[in-house]
Amino acid sequence: MKYAIIEGFLQQDIRSISKGTNIGKNAVIRILRDETDQNVMANLLIKKVYYDNQKIKISINDKMLYEDVLNANDKNKLITFEIPKDEWNKNDILQLDLEFPDGKLGDPFALGEETLFMSILLESIVFIK
Repeated sequence: MKYAIIEGFLQQDIRSISKGTNIGKNAVIRILRDETDQNVMANLLIKKVYYDNQKIKISINDKMLYEDVLNANDKNKLITFEIPKDEWNKNDILQLDLEFPDGKLGDPFALGEETLFMSILLESIVFIK
């Protein structure tokens, strides 16, 4: 992967939030993908969970790849899921949809006047072919 476009996340070390003028409970990661003849493993490192019972859902093209409920003690948890090669190879740009349906509004004064919707702090995501 050469490029990734991340939408719905504020990329800051101090907060884990989705960001925007409208409250949203999802985020998108779009990546330029390479052809592969095998399924791709994705490793997503959770740095912090801001509130207990935070559901996370990860899908591609409405196909659920991962779903779990995380709690505050899940900091530094590694989430691993498989992306089928057919989904990976379907389009030039792969779109991962991440949903955080149990997030909560954060402090609106923490980072200006934007709406802050806090749930999970993601440290990294790595794709392995």
